[in-house]
Order: sequence, then C-alpha cells, then structure tokens
Amino acid sequence: MLVGQTRSSLDVNFSVTVESLFKAQSMPSQGQSEIDREKWVMIKKLVLISLLLTGLTGCTQDSSESQYLLLDGDTIDLAASPKLVFINYWAVWCAPCRKEIPEFNEFAHQYADRVTVLGVNFDNSQGDTLRTEMAKLGVEFPALLSDPRGMWNLDPVAVLPETLVISTDGKLLHRMVGPQTMEALEALL
Repeated sequence: MLVGQTRSSLDVNFSVTVESLFKAQSMPSQGQSEIDREKWVMIKKLVLISLLLTGLTGCTQDSSESQYLLLDGDTIDLAASPKLVFINYWAVWCAPCRKEIPEFNEFAHQYADRVTVLGVNFDNSQGDTLRTEMAKLGVEFPALLSDPRGMWNLDPVAVLPETLVISTDGKLLHRMVGPQTMEALEALL
C-alpha cells in the first residue's frame, strides 16, 4: 500500500483508471475464436499489472532527485546530509551579498563539524566563470551547479541575498532574505 493513502482510496483510484481505460474497448464478439478471447484477457491482465507497477514506482522517492553536483565535482544529497545545510544565493553585482560572504566563510570554518555551507550563483554562472566570480567575492564555500529550490517547491529567488536552511533529512527549516550576520547564523544552530 502507498504511504499516505488508504486501501479504499487506492481501490477507487485504480478502478476508475481501469474502468476508463477499458470503457472504449470491448471484448471480442461471440463469433471470434477462443484464442482471441484468451489474448484479450491476457492483454487486460498485462495492462492492469503495468498500471499497478507504474503506480507503485511513482510513489517512491528517487534519491537522485535530491543529489546535486558541486563545482568541484563532488555531489551532495540534500535529503540525507550528515549536517545542517545553509544554501546561500549570491551574485557578483549584489552589494549585500559581498557584505555577507565573509560572514558565511567564517561560519562555515568555525562550525564545519555541524554545518555545510553551499552557494548558488543567481546568474547561473558555470565552470571558469563561476570560479572567477567566487574568487572575486572571496567565496570559500562550495558552489552548487544547479538550483535545488524545486525540492521544496519554492519560487525563484526574487531578492538577493537569500539563504535556505535545510535539515539533515532534507526539510526546509528557514528561508532568510537579506544579508546575514555571524550572530544571526549562530542563532539557527
């Protein structure tokens, strides 16, 4: 049985799907051979099994959906991190971002045993361009190569800087807009 659904809701959903699938179809008529009828029954069974298997596999969470590539080539699983994760959104042209990056660098170093700090470049810079921008701003924490906001169904960033705080099991704990200080970050531990 699927998590979060009762048996009756599964039965109703499944029967509605099966009923709509076969409504337009009909079993071979009386004049057709027994072999045609057996084929028809087999097809119905295969379709039912396919629907059931498709429904079951669609309900499991694929861990690859929470795995993200970092600029250095490593990956991180945001749904199973051993530490609290802080994801900071920044851009080279953002003055408040430039002001808070030293705070995040210090926070990442001082609490390396308890937190992972990651960055997301707002302009989606990649490769050498991203490395150059990180060096220009003095970013010392790893950069994600793609924005993980979809994991929490968040709208795109509207104001920079923004920081997300993620639990070890991948839940969004805080969404902070504006520059952060060391004291504000420490208060979240």
